[in-house]
Amino acid sequence: MNILNGCRGERKLPKTSQKIRINKFLQKYKKISRRAADKLIEEGRVFIDGRPAHKGEIVSTSQKIFVDGAIVIPDDGEPIFLLMNKPAGYICSRRGRNTVFDILPEIYSELGNLSYIGRLDVNTTGALLFTDDGEILQKIIRSKISRVYRATIDRKLSSEEVNFLKSGITIDGKSVRTGKIIARGRIVTIELFEGRWREVRRIFGAIGAKVE
Repeated sequence: MNILNGCRGERKLPKTSQKIRINKFLQKYKKISRRAADKLIEEGRVFIDGRPAHKGEIVSTSQKIFVDGAIVIPDDGEPIFLLMNKPAGYICSRRGRNTVFDILPEIYSELGNLSYIGRLDVNTTGALLFTDDGEILQKIIRSKISRVYRATIDRKLSSEEVNFLKSGITIDGKSVRTGKIIARGRIVTIELFEGRWREVRRIFGAIGAKVE
């Protein structure tokens, strides 16, 4: 599995470990005042490498600093973009077992505001994008960017069936817009413009074919 950190502005971590007082660390990377940082420490809400933090102590930017259970990453404020090659057997959710967050590097999986864009079924593999930028996330979800899927089905499709799918079908009373469709044997590549629940399986199910 490859997890790529990039796609636009990747979060830039310090090139070398830096020593800094804990309240200055929180001031710089959590964007709060030193007084507010000291209060968080006094209330026992700040942890360093799994232990409670103490006022005035010196920390390294290579250590793991948590506030209220969420890790504070020393960065320059750029948004995070992660591209995962999702394997089969993992669900797009924060709850339950075997979620996509379980296979992210720990430094990212513990970020409470990191979200995936769209979703893939548990048995579907392929590109899954994550970001902590809510504005970009909504723009992508609402955009007309197409999604390309490659499915192995239980039989070959006839040219009539391919043309039928290209003309558009209806699922749950709503028309499904399709783009390019390439059928080679039992492997079919299909371009879609939405991300409905189990959409690919239901499209092929409409013509009596089953995705394997």
